[in-house]
Amino acid sequence: MDTYVMIAYKNIGPKMCVKECMSHNGCNSVNFRTETLVCELLTVSYPGDQLSNVSGYSFTEINRWTQDKSACWPNPCGGRTRCVTAAYNNQPIYDPCHNVTCDNDGVCRNDNGGYRCNCEDGFYGPHCEYTPCSTNPCNNGGSCTYTGSSFSCNCINGYYGSKCQNYRSSCSFWCKKKKK
Repeated sequence: MDTYVMIAYKNIGPKMCVKECMSHNGCNSVNFRTETLVCELLTVSYPGDQLSNVSGYSFTEINRWTQDKSACWPNPCGGRTRCVTAAYNNQPIYDPCHNVTCDNDGVCRNDNGGYRCNCEDGFYGPHCEYTPCSTNPCNNGGSCTYTGSSFSCNCINGYYGSKCQNYRSSCSFWCKKKKK
């Protein structure tokens, strides 16, 4: 059987263990150890496998259990998240990062009234989609490369400067001097 322990709780009873599993999206079974009151919420890849009382643990799949319908049952939350019923109006509380993708290895974090992406060094923007080269800072056909939060321009022949903004002909200073 291929299992993943989503979360473990201590000092809760077997029915509360099953109830916790029902409120966590992705949880489809539990291990419960009666001696120590340890509850493991599991994601089992091969439903139908039977384990019971192995090394002091009891195993059950939650598809064999029922619960009164509420805002959190069936669980409306996505991913491996837990639905929590708010004290007002029995409405579920949703994770603002649930459907958010932060690009370039950015990490979504709950923020006051919404979310924000914490970007890796060198990336910025609402979803970490921009780099220092995103605005095409190099002029006249120069190519931009970035390291961390800084950039440099590689200029094509005849151009120079931090952003390839200056032009130098092949016969600049020395040609002027010879004409005299």
